[in-house]
Amino acid sequence: MAPVPTTSRIFADRYRREATRLEKLHSHHLAPGTATWGDAMTAIEARLEKLPGPIKKTACVRNTATYLRTHQDNSMHFMLGLYARKRSSVMSFGTINFGTHPLAGVSEDGVSVMRHTVLCRRDGSGGSKINQSLGYISRHAVQRLHERGSELTIETATNMFSCVGMLGFLLGYANTHVNSAMALRVEDMLATGVVRNAINEDGEDCTFFEVRTFLPVDNMDNRQAAMLKQGEIAMTALREWVEGDREREASEALLAKIPAMRWREEEDYVLQTAVKTKRENA
Repeated sequence: MAPVPTTSRIFADRYRREATRLEKLHSHHLAPGTATWGDAMTAIEARLEKLPGPIKKTACVRNTATYLRTHQDNSMHFMLGLYARKRSSVMSFGTINFGTHPLAGVSEDGVSVMRHTVLCRRDGSGGSKINQSLGYISRHAVQRLHERGSELTIETATNMFSCVGMLGFLLGYANTHVNSAMALRVEDMLATGVVRNAINEDGEDCTFFEVRTFLPVDNMDNRQAAMLKQGEIAMTALREWVEGDREREASEALLAKIPAMRWREEEDYVLQTAVKTKRENA
């Protein structure tokens, strides 16, 4: 395999710096004094605990969602859902930043797509779930995307990574594709990798789409036809999910349309080095 061009390595570093800058910017606006999405959400949860009653708590959740929606353009976060009545609410959004691999024991970094959720019930109780992995794009994959993509910009890369994260969110509705190969066609590029299941920082199961590389669709041969077909079907399913009601039954039906493909575990460096999850040890 040819080495990654210097310009592509520089692009990955530029992306990391821009992701860090935007994370600091928006987290500080959500919760002054914080520099990461996780810290901002922890501060918002603490703020909610101090507010009297579900009406004011729900107003706080709604205000947070309004800020996030208003500042989505040219940023690295996206809304996944908002339900808000007078006395109850739940908000979920995705973020894109640079970090270590979601699995403990794996010594590499890349782009992490995370989900954050905050909940307020009618009785005033609630809480938050922070840094749930939806997608991971290895640094190598970011570099190859730049090398093989035409006129790649920070914005177009972010759009692709958002699609990876949203597919990871959809894949979480069922374990059909866990530990299987997965591909997603985004315009003229094919994101290829595997669907992982892991235990997050809160000790909860999460499913995420790990991208190991990007391939240009125009240069694929007949041996890769099944992978390309899977990627095209996955994108169609993702579009239908984004435009639909996102109910569990409909989401599971969309997942069933995506063909399952075997993942070559014997060649999987990540599995060889990762600390086993609680599920695997059970």
